[in-house]
Amino acid sequence: MAGGPIEPEEDCGLAKRIVAECSCKGSGLTTSSLICTCNGGKLVVKDYSKKSLKWLVTLPYIPVYRYIYSPEGRLRNELAWYRRLRGAYPVPRIITYCMEERPLLVREFIDGEPASDSVDENAWRELGFGLARLHFAVGAVLGDPNPGNFIYRGGRVWLVDFEQADDYTPYKAAWDLLVLAATTIALASPLKWRFVEMALSSYREAAGDRWSEVLDALGDVRLKLLNPLLVSPLHAIRFYRLARSL
Repeated sequence: MAGGPIEPEEDCGLAKRIVAECSCKGSGLTTSSLICTCNGGKLVVKDYSKKSLKWLVTLPYIPVYRYIYSPEGRLRNELAWYRRLRGAYPVPRIITYCMEERPLLVREFIDGEPASDSVDENAWRELGFGLARLHFAVGAVLGDPNPGNFIYRGGRVWLVDFEQADDYTPYKAAWDLLVLAATTIALASPLKWRFVEMALSSYREAAGDRWSEVLDALGDVRLKLLNPLLVSPLHAIRFYRLARSL
């Protein structure tokens, strides 16, 4: 993992200068992050005031996961989890942040391939191993384990977005698996189900004896009724068959 201070200092002036003076462009249609080129190097600036509407799609799932909607709240949560994850899991170094009217976070750029774009089977296996490590070794769940939030580099995955992270419970871990499957099917093609199978199989392998507690949680009636895979019921059926077969 990259070096640097564990505790980043707030510097609104620096964060705003990077946005104003560097060459910045959006990194995707559904992301609030900008990739900024400054003096030949790259940084990522996350603007929490942008793309906030995307979280409205999670409103029906309030009974199953505590999502954070305010820009300030999401930044505060990301900073809090950075302090917990730093040194325990590969995450980019946070350089500075700004808590003013336009909440901003500046972090290092991880030069790799988003898992959502990868057709490398090793990337998807490492994603599954990595998510299990977050759940069982770190004690964290993500709420938004979108494969685009994992960067594959050097044989391992880096987690670059954890603004919706929370403490582990089997129920929340089961929700993470459902969201991972749903977002993989939405974003990764054409081998989307192959990737779901690889990630889930690796997760189950890494989980060991604790797989049973997550599998039991997947059977909770709330998760079955508020399942993001129910956009296509056949996807939901296929996922549960896969999970029970592992």
